[in-house]
Amino acid sequence: MLSSLVLAFALSDTFAGSTIADRTRECPEELRPVHTVAPAYPTSPQARTLEGWVKLEFEVGTDGTVSRPQIIESSSKHFEKVSLNAIEKWRYSARSKSCRHRMTLTFEVEA
Repeated sequence: MLSSLVLAFALSDTFAGSTIADRTRECPEELRPVHTVAPAYPTSPQARTLEGWVKLEFEVGTDGTVSRPQIIESSSKHFEKVSLNAIEKWRYSARSKSCRHRMTLTFEVEA
């Protein structure tokens, strides 16, 4: 059985309160990555057939780098570490001000 990852950019997700300091404003909805790295699908026997999602919040710096990623919520702990490791490698277009961004990564198993 092959495992794959589907990245769902849930830009309209809302969460009760922000976990990143209020000094950083929300990113505009049109924010899109210029470089992405897919999380490795967890290889543990328990996770091989597991599907789920991870909601993340992170800061996008003026140079487009991702910093301070945090898990807001997830369907399984199996997906959290691989999601954090991958999102730290993402890059966005340079911007005039740092901003706070939220998204959901969705993990699905291919038959």
